[in-house]
Amino acid sequence: GADDDGGGPNAIGFNTPGGTKGTGGKVTIIQSGAIETDGDRGHGIVAQAVGGGGGAGGTDSLGMGQSAAGSQGGVGDAAAASASTDSRVWVKGASAYAMFGQSATGNGDAHAVDLTAGDSLFAQGADSVAVYGESTAKGAKGNITIN
Repeated sequence: GADDDGGGPNAIGFNTPGGTKGTGGKVTIIQSGAIETDGDRGHGIVAQAVGGGGGAGGTDSLGMGQSAAGSQGGVGDAAAASASTDSRVWVKGASAYAMFGQSATGNGDAHAVDLTAGDSLFAQGADSVAVYGESTAKGAKGNITIN
């Protein structure tokens, strides 16, 4: 398991190839050990596969201060994204996700998102969300599974 020093998420997965065509690789996060965050937009677990252009990171909507899309408006598929935890995740700040999974692209195909929580997910702050999964693209979209 990972040690949590209280400074934020133990794992953040981004796959962001550059250029005008980019394919987002598969993202898998397996978390063991409790996560607790206090600050606004202090997310717990984020698993994001981004291809071409698009995704939450592309517009900084996750508040991480950087763009995660490899090529804004470009072409490329986004692979599957999955995250699992066997421990509690508790986000206390506003606009925070306890568990966030996304397969996103601008002009390609997106794939499945699989999120599994073996314990409780808490989202205490204003506009916070316990679990969110999205597969978004102009082309094909994958299934969302939340357990």
